[in-house]
Amino acid sequence: MASILKPGKTLKETESLDQKEKRFYKNYGKPPKAAAAALLDPTPENIKGWALEEIRSQNNAAAVAAALTEEEKKIENSEQNIPSEVAAEAKMPTYFADDMTIIMWGGGEKCPACKAQQAVLQAMAAENPTMSISEKLVGKASLQKVVDFETHNGLDFNVLPATKSEAVKAGIKALPSLAITDDEYHHAAVLTGFVNVKQLRGFIMALRRNGIAASNEQGQSHG
Repeated sequence: MASILKPGKTLKETESLDQKEKRFYKNYGKPPKAAAAALLDPTPENIKGWALEEIRSQNNAAAVAAALTEEEKKIENSEQNIPSEVAAEAKMPTYFADDMTIIMWGGGEKCPACKAQQAVLQAMAAENPTMSISEKLVGKASLQKVVDFETHNGLDFNVLPATKSEAVKAGIKALPSLAITDDEYHHAAVLTGFVNVKQLRGFIMALRRNGIAASNEQGQSHG
C-alpha cells in the first residue's frame, strides 16, 4: 500500500487544521502521554521526556502570548489611526516614562496644529501607559463640551476645560503648548508650538537625564 505521507513529513504535519482541532479538543484537559509515562513508570528517560514536553509546551504558549499581544497592539493602533512607524517612535523605556506628566494646552477643532499635537499625544498615551497625559482645552466654557470633544476624537487621555487667564498664569504663550513635568526629579519645561513624536520622545528622555544629573550633583555637594 502506498504511503499517503509526503516525503519528509510526519502524520501530524500532514493533518488539516480541522483534524488538529478535533485532536486538540479530544485531549483537552488530559495530561500528555509523556506525563502518564513518567507517572506510571518514573524512569530517568520518561521523566526527561515529560520535562522536554513541558518545556516545549511552555515555549509554544509564550510565543503565542507574545504574538497575540503584538496583534492586539496593532489592532488598537489601527483603530486609533496611529501609523505603525509613529507608534514605534513613541515607545520609550518605562524608566523614562514613569512619573512623567504631559499637559497639552490646546485650542480645539479650529486649531490645526492642536489637532496634529493631539495625534502625537495619542501615540504617546497608547505606547507609554505609565505616563500621565491630559489636555486643557482653552476657551471651552463647559465640561460637557469638553467631554463631547474628547469622545468625538476618540482620545485615550482626559480633556479638561481651561480659561485664557489660566493658560497665561501657567506660562502658556501660544497654542498648542506642552507642559512637561518630571515628577520624580522635579524638573519641568514648556514646549511652545507643534512637536512631533521623535522630538517629544527625545525631549522627555533628555529631561529625565538632566534630572538625574542634577540629583547626583546635589548628592555629591552634600557628601
